[in-house]
Amino acid sequence: MKHTLKVTLIIVILFLITQLFGIFTVSQNIEVKKDIVTGKITLEHQKTIVGQPIKTETGLQAVGIITTAILIGTLVLLFFIKLKLGILWKYWYLIAVIMTMATTFGVYIKFFSIKLSYIIALMLAIVLAWYKVYKKNILIHNITEIFIYTGIAVLFVRMFEGWLWAAFSILAIVSVYDIFAVRMSKHMIKIAKYQTKNKLFAGLSIPYKPTTKEHIEKKEIKKGARTAVLGGGDLAFPLIFSGAVMSDIIIKRGIEKMLAVALTSIISVTATLALLFLLIKAQKDKFYPAMPYLTAGCVIGYLVILLFF
Repeated sequence: MKHTLKVTLIIVILFLITQLFGIFTVSQNIEVKKDIVTGKITLEHQKTIVGQPIKTETGLQAVGIITTAILIGTLVLLFFIKLKLGILWKYWYLIAVIMTMATTFGVYIKFFSIKLSYIIALMLAIVLAWYKVYKKNILIHNITEIFIYTGIAVLFVRMFEGWLWAAFSILAIVSVYDIFAVRMSKHMIKIAKYQTKNKLFAGLSIPYKPTTKEHIEKKEIKKGARTAVLGGGDLAFPLIFSGAVMSDIIIKRGIEKMLAVALTSIISVTATLALLFLLIKAQKDKFYPAMPYLTAGCVIGYLVILLFF
């Protein structure tokens, strides 16, 4: 087993919560429309604090945008690492955290005028982001990760509406990339270590308790203490895929929105089981590409959903 049972369960539970909360939030940001004449069903995505969720004209365009974003993001971060520009990574990270969390909060904060609701959502996101980045509170860090990747899903799921094959393609592309980045080039390991060292990790991060009296007295984690991590992409891509499946079964199968959420949660469960399998199978102190396992879990979940139709 890669981590202790306690740490493994924390990671798995947080992953599942992110997937379930994320898919529910995506559903809350869409309205199902049905043409009374043709019977055609469409989905209307509500505007967010950062604008309208992204819409693409073709599935190929959706794949291209996501793939390009991954490559550019990786190159920029490697550039920061190479030139030791940690301060730029901190501000980039801070802005991304604020915008994605504010997107999530904006889905639920609708008690006031649109402008005032957005301001409240943004202020809440800023406060939590400040604690996350400057106070280094591990509880805040992991709770906010749930809101961050939910916000990403709200913004990106629309790209795959009508192009479910593109969502499958992204899972395949990211899985291959993950294998290459972890096993061959190993630049993903370099990035993970850099983020962990700077305590600005994009993803779940569960530090083990200091193991010696010296560590406890200095209140710091040095060599010998470990941190269990799960990258942000491992949270985001299964969630985006689930959102694409939910949209697809609403439009093509004509089922009620909350039933679609319930069915799609099957993918959340099977992806979680795939993650649990990996963490149990993996060896201590070794890095593994998680996306191939999560992709397998997502595909199995989708096949189970098809059994209902």
